[in-house]
Amino acid sequence: MGPTPSQGGLDQILAYRGGDRLLAFLQAFLQAFLQALLLFRDDSMTTFPVFLYSFPKELEEVVVALLGASGVLGLQHLEAPSPEIGLIEAYFPEGESPTFPLPPTVKLVHRRSVVDQDWLESYRRQAQPLNIGDRFRIDPREPEPPGEASGPPPNGRFLIHVPARQAFGTGSHESTRLALELLERSQVSGKRVLDVGAGSGILSFAALALGASRVVGFDIDLPSAFLARQYCRLNAWAPDYFAGDLKALAVGPHFDLALVNILPERILDQIPLLEACLAERCEVILSGILESRGEEVLSAYAPLGFEIQEQRQEGDWVAFRCRR
Repeated sequence: MGPTPSQGGLDQILAYRGGDRLLAFLQAFLQAFLQALLLFRDDSMTTFPVFLYSFPKELEEVVVALLGASGVLGLQHLEAPSPEIGLIEAYFPEGESPTFPLPPTVKLVHRRSVVDQDWLESYRRQAQPLNIGDRFRIDPREPEPPGEASGPPPNGRFLIHVPARQAFGTGSHESTRLALELLERSQVSGKRVLDVGAGSGILSFAALALGASRVVGFDIDLPSAFLARQYCRLNAWAPDYFAGDLKALAVGPHFDLALVNILPERILDQIPLLEACLAERCEVILSGILESRGEEVLSAYAPLGFEIQEQRQEGDWVAFRCRR
């Protein structure tokens, strides 16, 4: 027995029509094809130069800023032999090296090369399922054999498989946990749900598990939409997914609940587009918000009639359940 799909189809809510829809399909197909080539390419010969820098600890912010402005792929802080010394490894794109001046007290200790790899593979091997809230158990491990979910759901909890690959949302981040905790406290049964910036699709699966009549999720990140569709095969539910943004949705009261686990700077200017596809009486669950920006986010939704019903916090992150 395959996954249980959402009720209804994307055709009813997507704004694309006629030639626009054909063009959108061709563009999406080309993008997906190119992305698949990237996902399955042979990276065995791709290497990244890595530079190790040593500097007085008080210059750490300056060094990080300079390296960050140089196009570095990533920085890793290492333990130094003395508290007065800072050590940072800087990862650069293949074939590139730093060409900017550094303060004379910043020393290049050594250079090495690393081969590109699946950086999350070791995490998937060591990760264990985790319980979130009262209703969910999230398994970030790679199923064995690939493509098959394993193990019965634990008593009283919905088991959701989201292997840690490229998409955000395995339950390890505070914002995802907060959103799941608020979701299980909402009246989800029979509702039409929109998952904004769906990532791995973890919130979409959770909403269907709680009885949502249909769930539509989307993400502007193509690998996320690609993987979310793959994860449907590992779970008992099949939300509708598309790669795109809120502009793709037709205006109308299509959704009773919106799940918005996304950084404020990526959604605040699109709130009118979100509001245009929500029912008059609806709820929104807002997460991905640092505590320092909580009031700013609530103030953006207040003019639309949303009132806070519940707030949760973990560390520096907050989440809200609002209703109108």
